[in-house]
Amino acid sequence: MHRPPVFPVIAGSLNLVFGAFGIYLTQAIFHSLSCVLLFDIGSSCFTPRTGFLAALLFALNFIFVFANLRPLSEVTFTLLALGGVRYVLVSLDSSGDDRRLSASLLIAAILFALCILTRPAGLYLPLLCIAAVAVNGISRRKYFATAVQVTLFALVVYLPAYAWTWRNHRATGLAKLTSTDVGMPVYYLGAAAYQIHHGVDREEALQMIQNEFQIPSNHELHNHDFVGGNLSEKYFSVKQAVRPVLKKYPIATIQAGTTGILRAVGSHTAANSALALAMEWNPPGFGRLVKGDQQAFRDVFKNSLALVGIVVWQLMLSGMTLAFAALTALLMLRHPMRYRLSAWLVLLAAGHFLVMPALSAFVASSRAAVPLWPFALVLAADTMSRFVFDRRHHEDPDVLESPGTPNSV
Repeated sequence: MHRPPVFPVIAGSLNLVFGAFGIYLTQAIFHSLSCVLLFDIGSSCFTPRTGFLAALLFALNFIFVFANLRPLSEVTFTLLALGGVRYVLVSLDSSGDDRRLSASLLIAAILFALCILTRPAGLYLPLLCIAAVAVNGISRRKYFATAVQVTLFALVVYLPAYAWTWRNHRATGLAKLTSTDVGMPVYYLGAAAYQIHHGVDREEALQMIQNEFQIPSNHELHNHDFVGGNLSEKYFSVKQAVRPVLKKYPIATIQAGTTGILRAVGSHTAANSALALAMEWNPPGFGRLVKGDQQAFRDVFKNSLALVGIVVWQLMLSGMTLAFAALTALLMLRHPMRYRLSAWLVLLAAGHFLVMPALSAFVASSRAAVPLWPFALVLAADTMSRFVFDRRHHEDPDVLESPGTPNSV
């Protein structure tokens, strides 16, 4: 398959040995391990209360709870991304122990390499970690050692990705990690813009784009092993249509992108939870809800109360997470000297997973924003825990470091 290989290898191996149940059980274990990592990250960057609250809310995040019951790569990707960041944080707190620092960076690099080969959304996250390691090394005045460590880190992270790209070139003629980077803007964001502008359903919008630009269908691009043909030709044919499609109806494209971001707050929660609970979900139409259609709101409550409760909880949790994360970010910008370098790395990671889907025109696919949530939860939990547990502002000694220490910013 012209997809990154890690998740297909994991899911395929588990299916062969244990059957489908092995996949779901492993994903539940991965989710649990992610909660542990999130507690560790929150505790090291802020306070133990922050780590506990972030892990608790992540455990109750239905985006991931119900993703465990479908063979999706998000859960594996999230575990690897959190693991990579956690070991980079360990290296930042190594207190001058070069052996511990090098070992932590090696483990982090291996996890990031696997992360990228699970979902290419992780391609640029290691660059943020490299920047943090470089700042930390320069603050310790270990210039040569830091240069060597950063170089080896980058090689371990990116050489497997280049190897997979070379493999794809040999197998399909296309030197890319994946072919989805052109399909998403055209067949998801572009199709959504056509739906809004012409008032048609998704299938008709896809057909209109295909006919207008004479490009392969979404099914042909993503299932070339079955339909045959030259993948490289299909890819570049669709790539040439990306800008014309997105510029064709600019206002509708902006509307579609905005709707995509809002939909990412729920990210398939209703459909996944209905599948898991063996219930039927009758979608009211997100566009109608955004427009304030009263009938659409009435249609929501025609579904099972359990499903309605799950959706309402997820919307509340997601909205609260974004609001408190934004507040923490503002506090960090206002009082930068009060926060550890590790806290800034978490902020940059959250910003990366918020901005990159938008820049890549992936916003129409709500699954593209899934990696944002664990990092946003760490930020949100810090300010949230102070509202809930501690009325004092950011004067807690747990989050402060004395001036001049290597890990202060």
